[in-house]
Amino acid sequence: MEFKPGRTTTNVLFICSVLLVFMRLRQGYDGDWSPIATLMFHPGQVPVFGHRLLFVGVAWIFRLLRIFPADVLYCYYLSQIVALLWSFSMVGLLVREIVGPEEEFAAYPLLALMLVSTLDYFTYFDIAIVGFYAACLVLLLKQRHLLFLITLAIGLLNHENLILMAGVAVLYTLGSRDYRKAAVLAIASLGIYAAERYLLQTVLPLDPPFAWNWPENVHPLSCYGFRTLFNTALALLLPVSCVVVGFRHSHRLLKIAGPLVLLGIIVLAQLFGKWNEPRMFDALFAIAVPMLLSSTPKRVAALDSRLQ
Repeated sequence: MEFKPGRTTTNVLFICSVLLVFMRLRQGYDGDWSPIATLMFHPGQVPVFGHRLLFVGVAWIFRLLRIFPADVLYCYYLSQIVALLWSFSMVGLLVREIVGPEEEFAAYPLLALMLVSTLDYFTYFDIAIVGFYAACLVLLLKQRHLLFLITLAIGLLNHENLILMAGVAVLYTLGSRDYRKAAVLAIASLGIYAAERYLLQTVLPLDPPFAWNWPENVHPLSCYGFRTLFNTALALLLPVSCVVVGFRHSHRLLKIAGPLVLLGIIVLAQLFGKWNEPRMFDALFAIAVPMLLSSTPKRVAALDSRLQ
């Protein structure tokens, strides 16, 4: 007998998954290198993280409203509830649009399972990255390129690695042989990225504006240790497996996004990141979830019937 979850079941899974990740988030800690209070009041004193201010702004909205206690930690938690609702909603929408509504219910616990393995110290931006990648994919799928650029511009204020979606947009558009539109998307995306980086560094100069971690990452075993690298690999096992397993039966957009984003994050991590932080790969989760759900027996049968 085929299982067909109703809207109520899907909504319950959505709520439970969000609560699960939020409970795990609350078990984290405030790192000395990215203190949430300093980011709210003196972001220029926090290297690198001081330019990722979108959800710092959300926290400020809650502080100014004074509906809840104006404590910085409460404001941070509330901003992350917004980030969780945003990211889970966008991944659910992406799955409905690119896979099918029947598989949406499975997207939420799958995404929660990926996220809980990457959370430790507090950041304003990590969870929301997932939502912006999913939103950009939905807009590319629907060919809403102006909205894609607007979403890209907003998302870059959350984290600069969203620029990888510019490459996805260009390659996906080139597949339809619309070379002019692909060129416009490339120029506009890079222009938005450059303008935002310049304005942020001008208005809020950071020293340094980015972390150059290449020297340490050349020798990861001596720098991080085997156990730490093993834990990172373990956290990445599920999302990377989803990309590999679902690749054959996925939509062309996902076939472009999966390998490109994975490779892009690996390169960025090697240059600027730290291999003891699997959270660097959060963006991949927005792609891994629909790719795995594209390989369900029902989806595979539907794809095979279209190819026959």
